[in-house]
Amino acid sequence: MKWNRIFLISMIMLITPFVLSTFFHLEFNETVSKFSDKKEVINEVVQLSESNIVDFMSDLPIQNNLSKVGWDHSTLSIDLNISGQVKDPNLVYRDLYTIIQLGFEETSNVKLILIRVFDYEQLNGGHQKLLMTIDANAGRWSKEMDQIESSYKELLTAFFKLKTTDYWEQWINGIS
Repeated sequence: MKWNRIFLISMIMLITPFVLSTFFHLEFNETVSKFSDKKEVINEVVQLSESNIVDFMSDLPIQNNLSKVGWDHSTLSIDLNISGQVKDPNLVYRDLYTIIQLGFEETSNVKLILIRVFDYEQLNGGHQKLLMTIDANAGRWSKEMDQIESSYKELLTAFFKLKTTDYWEQWINGIS
C-alpha cells in the first residue's frame, strides 16, 4: 500500500509539469495572437491631418529629435535636430529613410515629404546649422526599396533630392 502511494505521488509529480506547460503554451499562443491582431490594427493606413499628426510623428522610431513638424495640403515638412549622442552619419540617413518609409507606406494622403536636418549648437547662443535637406516625392517611393542592397545614403540619393551642406562635411569630420 505504501509503495502504491509513492508510485502515485511520483507519477503526479512527473505528469504535472507537462500538463502545466501545455496550459501555459496554449495561453501563450492565445496572447501572441491577441498582440498580432493589435499589430495589424496599428498598421492600418492613416489619413494624416492636423488632428493626428502629433500622434503619428511621436510614434516614429528615430534617433534624432523632432524640432518642428508641419502639414499642408498633402505635404509633410519636418525639422530634425541631431542629438549629441548621435555620432554616426548612417543613423541620420536611417532616420530619414524611416520617416519617408512610414510617411508613404502608413499614410494614405502624404504626397511630398520635406525634411531639414540641423545641428543645434548650444555653445554659440543656441545657433542652428543646416546640415542637409531632402525632398521626397511619393511617386518615387517603392515598397521594394527594402530589398535593394544599398546603404540608406545611396537609396536616398538615388531616389530623392538629397542635398548636404558644407556644415554636414564639418559635422562628419568633427565626429571622426
